Amino acid sequence: PFSRPAALKSGVFYGTNTDGATVSTGGLSVGLIQGSLDGVNTPDESAQAYGFLSAPRALIEVTGGNHYSITDVAAPEDATGDTSAAAITQAEGSDRIGQVSAEFLKVDLKNDATALSNIYSGGLSISGVSVQQAER
Repeated sequence: PFSRPAALKSGVFYGTNTDGATVSTGGLSVGLIQGSLDGVNTPDESAQAYGFLSAPRALIEVTGGNHYSITDVAAPEDATGDTSAAAITQAEGSDRIGQVSAEFLKVDLKNDATALSNIYSGGLSISGVSVQQAER
């Protein structure tokens, strides 16, 4: 069986889901970041995955992002194509995803009170990014 290393305190994932499985995270903070136009892993699938995770958890949306907004190209070679075109540039997508990932991770890795408020109490002010649900 897997034993989580003590140094592992938080994880953030883009465009993913649990494939319908309930996941006990053992106190690990999990952030799910989702593009609003993702056609590979839909926003509904991420919302469902959020429900299968134990707290602390957050579901965060990048408006206009698709499945590949985290990459430096719109259609990575040999990857499953996204049926939805992004409404933001690759640079905007990766920048927003990077900013909100850092904010989420600062909560547990840096004990950052401002980041905690931004993620869990509605204080996030990154353009085109919104916390859909969060539970500490």
